[in-house]
Amino acid sequence: AHGAAQLDRLTAGHDLDLFLTYSSIAAAVGNIGQAPYAAGNAYLEAQARARRAQGRPATALAWGPIGETGYVARHNIGDAMAERGFQPLTVAEALATADGLLRSGTGVAGVGRYRWARARRLLPALGTARFTALVPTDAACGPEGRADLLRNLAAMTPDDARTAVTQTLTRLLAAVLHSEPEELDPTRPVTDFGLDSLLSTEFLVRAGE
Repeated sequence: AHGAAQLDRLTAGHDLDLFLTYSSIAAAVGNIGQAPYAAGNAYLEAQARARRAQGRPATALAWGPIGETGYVARHNIGDAMAERGFQPLTVAEALATADGLLRSGTGVAGVGRYRWARARRLLPALGTARFTALVPTDAACGPEGRADLLRNLAAMTPDDARTAVTQTLTRLLAAVLHSEPEELDPTRPVTDFGLDSLLSTEFLVRAGE
């Protein structure tokens, strides 16, 4: 945000053809554990709208995940992003879409491929009125197997149900950490296992299934 503000100030006296910033879908839907990131990108989009209201050029492109290169590729999280409902685009798809948006003169636009009903399970903002056209209020938020799980747990004793839930969560956490369930102490808080925001989200996705 500070960098964009400086660019805005330093170019104020120039007749620019293009003022382009890169935002993120996180500005619109948020992201667990990344509030500052979402806020910074929201600033870029507000800046673009403000510049255009003043008759100055500005475009903010809100990217979804892009595969093949960059952060997603370096950290090998493309599959995890897809599980959350954010399907990475190829570089060619992203650039082709961005080119069309730049030619259209749009102030703020998004580039991405999403499965909104799936993403809604983790991002409460997608259940608000502003997203009704994308995610109907009756959109399914989880698989049908959840009802079967609840019925099975209801048939167990409280101790057996707690054991079953603990074993399941330990197995899911082990998968996220690329370790074996036997290596994890189920009595420790999840926060003790060094999960960053992306791994935490992956764990929530797996648990939600």
